[in-house]
Amino acid sequence: MKPIRQLLRRPLKTAAGVVLVTLAVAILCLSLGQALAVRNTTEQLDGRFSTVALPLGGEVGKGLNSSVSATVEEALLSWLEQTAEENPHIVKEVARHGILSAYIPELTPLNVTRERYRWEASLRKEYQAYANRSDPLYMPYSCAMLEIRLESVGEPIPQYLTVTVERERSRDEFLSEGSYLSWWERAEKQTVLQGYTLELTGVVTRAVSLQEGHRDPAGRIARLSITLPTLEALEELELETGENYLVYGMDYVDLYWQLLGEINPDGRYDYVEFEPFKPWQLSLMTEAERRRAMQTMTWYNKDPYAYFYSMIISRQQYQKVNAVSLTLQTPLPLISYEVLRDEETGRLLELIPKKEVTFTQNGETVSLSPEEYTARYQIPTIARLDTTAEAFLASPAGALWQEALLRDEVNNQAFGVVGVNKMDFLADFAREKAKIVEGRDFTEEELAGERVCILHQSLAQANGVGIGDKITLHLYPSDPALPYQKNRGEGFGVVDPAASFYYQTTPFTETAEYTVVGIYRGEMDFPDVGENPYAFSANTVFVPKASAETPFETCDGVGFITVSLENGAILDFHALASEAGYAGRFKYSDRGYAQVASNFHNYEELSFRVLAVGGVLYAVLLLLYLLLYPCFQGVTVGRMHSLGASPGRRWGFVFASSGILLLPGTLLGVGLTLLLWDWVMALLQTTAASALALPFDPEAVCLVAAGQLVLGLAACLIASLGVALWARRKP
Repeated sequence: MKPIRQLLRRPLKTAAGVVLVTLAVAILCLSLGQALAVRNTTEQLDGRFSTVALPLGGEVGKGLNSSVSATVEEALLSWLEQTAEENPHIVKEVARHGILSAYIPELTPLNVTRERYRWEASLRKEYQAYANRSDPLYMPYSCAMLEIRLESVGEPIPQYLTVTVERERSRDEFLSEGSYLSWWERAEKQTVLQGYTLELTGVVTRAVSLQEGHRDPAGRIARLSITLPTLEALEELELETGENYLVYGMDYVDLYWQLLGEINPDGRYDYVEFEPFKPWQLSLMTEAERRRAMQTMTWYNKDPYAYFYSMIISRQQYQKVNAVSLTLQTPLPLISYEVLRDEETGRLLELIPKKEVTFTQNGETVSLSPEEYTARYQIPTIARLDTTAEAFLASPAGALWQEALLRDEVNNQAFGVVGVNKMDFLADFAREKAKIVEGRDFTEEELAGERVCILHQSLAQANGVGIGDKITLHLYPSDPALPYQKNRGEGFGVVDPAASFYYQTTPFTETAEYTVVGIYRGEMDFPDVGENPYAFSANTVFVPKASAETPFETCDGVGFITVSLENGAILDFHALASEAGYAGRFKYSDRGYAQVASNFHNYEELSFRVLAVGGVLYAVLLLLYLLLYPCFQGVTVGRMHSLGASPGRRWGFVFASSGILLLPGTLLGVGLTLLLWDWVMALLQTTAASALALPFDPEAVCLVAAGQLVLGLAACLIASLGVALWARRKP
């Protein structure tokens, strides 16, 4: 007898057998598949989540400056290192991200005056951001070399160093600003002259060098300041009104745009189209108008001086109309003093002028005489032009200025480069205040030393850079003795890092090509680090810490230190911190691991029950199938026996007629599993109250289906042998 012909003669019974196998396979694939998915997800859970403790820094005073420091003190760092060593089951590592600087020719840093970069949708909004972000913290170096016609020279204003004769008290000893000021006024003091500050005013005739994006300052008022050690140094400058001068500084500010932001900080005059200055926009107030305005104006502005766009501005604001400013760096060094006090009483003994400049460089103490220090770090400030600026720059007298122009190209395209152990360890990424929006994160292989980088979205868009593009990083460290360094205090206790000022004392240490693999976005391009001390500006470039041969500089800022914890160990670490007296000194983030882990336990319990029920149902359906095929073939086998069929033929017939249905049933069962997977997993997720969805694993489902096919064939084989033997014994 032919098995297929027998099956075709009974189509309903054959279809029922296929349906039984289909249901059995689908139930087994779904129940066992979800159990395997739960197990795999459990194993991957630690890799998908990062748990971190973020230092908060410490208080720096209760007097004039009550705030939270962005620096982690050495005692806390020592405790963290010791805790990590003694409790590896709680603390994975104390990750310390480093910083370097890089000149990147392909990129220009963002500033609020760039034509390709807007803080708001319309130009009229741009001045608001400029006013708020003109602080050196956000634009650390805005180098400019201007040609001006000098119009006024102010009187030299003496600059004094004042110290108290009695013991210098800490601000921590005072409960309020008033008590500190009261003590300061009553205290006996000694004062010494340090130098003179001079205010200069001129008209810009030409910008020789200016950072990209600033508007042409030609024809505008230049307000300059310079500090000199002696009056003799002032005479050497040969300052005469009406003459042309070349001036150089590193903090160029467009005062006019800063003014527009001050008078319209929240956009309440949106109907006004602010334009470049025109004389008709400004008129001075008469004395009678000033008196009337003073009677009606609030306490914070008692100096009405002029009308500007029909709005009243103060005398100080009037100084910013149609003006730019620049600080001319002091010829080095200014006179500095060493304060000597009695060890027991703390009373002042003597103020001694320092004869050497001492600093630490590469772990060694370096001492230079004032003359050596000046020769090493001097930059140009102001020079009289008896000819054209080009002729002066080409002369021996202009050599220092030519060096400044070469440095400007680097400093105006320099970036802070942060070397990371892992992007998830950065506080804002750990707290999901920043996230990668294009491309991807660094892989484990790349973190081991590949030259790849991640840029901010605004920076990438402004420079036309995308995923896969390559940029060249000319890396260099900072020079701690460089007097013009901004945003680089002791210990680099700042976030929002700026590039170091490039100077010939810190040449490029290496040049390497980096590939952009990710682009991220934060809550703000230039966040206020007072509100978010963990934030980084849009001008920050992230690279793997191991990718550079140049050692990254250690930073003590809270944004650079992350304690990586084992998932689920926050309470254990907090207990250790509380015991050591550091309770409340950390923020914690596990990116939702605690919530997932807590209800994932319910998932595992439910998964076990589903697997048990699915296994029982599969066994019942398989047993039912065996009763129909091959057990019900006994009559047919008995007839074959009576007709003289051999035992092998009888057994083969039973096995073939039952086992042949397993293959189409298995295939249909896999298809049914595909159709029902999402629905069943959603039902399980809702029942377990879990936020974690189980992924579909086609390989696992196929393995389960193949395994049950082998199991079904083995069961049919055993059943077929039993039926064949039973039929042989019948009379």
